[in-house]
This record gives sequence, structure tokens and C-alpha cells, in this order.
Amino acid sequence: AQAMRADVEGDVAAARSMRTDSPELVAAVTQAETVLRQGIDPKDPISAVDALTKANTDIDAALATARGVEEQNQRAARALADALRDARSRISQAREYTALRRGGVGPTARTRLSEAERALSICSTSRAFLSASRLIWRLTIDAAMSAALLPPAHDPLVRSRLQRRSDLTS
Repeated sequence: AQAMRADVEGDVAAARSMRTDSPELVAAVTQAETVLRQGIDPKDPISAVDALTKANTDIDAALATARGVEEQNQRAARALADALRDARSRISQAREYTALRRGGVGPTARTRLSEAERALSICSTSRAFLSASRLIWRLTIDAAMSAALLPPAHDPLVRSRLQRRSDLTS
């Protein structure tokens, strides 16, 4: 019973150190603390062990769920950072390409580049305010990836305009 009590106390400490406000975890911690405060009744040790077992099972399940959510959030944050870095790189390449070939890049390609820059700006500024919601993370990552894909330097539209321009000047 003492080993189980120590395990429950360790789980309560682990739950308190997590950065989550999951209702399931809060309820499991409250239940475990209540069971720990009650102690072991020498007249009925079996019910005390049963209560500790239930509290341990509940807090272990809540901890596993909370850790899973925390890991998903960390993976999403890394994916977002990677997507934003890739988008910045691609947009920078396209901006340089456009700057070097001023007259050869038409309005559609310039508009796409501006849209990509705007999408990247929105993603970058909203990133600091994102909640852990997987939907919001997913939408932001998708927007960052869209920004990355909009203005590739090898855009067929840009190439065709440059080709037409060089054909006209030849």
C-alpha cells in the first residue's frame, strides 16, 4: 500500500508540473489528493488499497492523455517552424528573382508573390498568439505551406513571360 501511495504521489507531482488545464487531469489529481488525504484505515485496508488503485489508474490514464496532447503540440510547433522557414526561403528566392528580372515578370506573378508575403506575414504574427488547438495549428501550417508554394523561382508563368520577352528582343 505504501508503494502504491508513493506512486500516486509521484503521479500527482508529475501532473502538477505539466502545462495543461485538462479537465480530466484536474479531476484525476483532485481525486488522487482526496484519497491520499484519507490515508489507510487500519480497520479496512482493502478499501484503502482499492481507492488508491482506482486513483492511480485514473491519474495514469489522464497523464497519458495529457502527455500525448503535449507531444502533439510540440510536433505541431516544430512543423510550423519548419513550414515558416521554408516559406521565408522560397519567398526570398522569388523576391530576388523578380527584382533581377523587373520587366520580365508580369503582374500575375508579382501578385502571387505579394499574396505569399501577406500569407507569411499573417502566419508569422499569429504564431505567437496560437492556442494549442490542433485545428488552429493545422490551418496555420497549411497557410505557411501555401505561402511556400505560391512563388517558386522556377514558376512556369514567370519563365514563359521571360521567354516571350527574350523572343521579342532577339
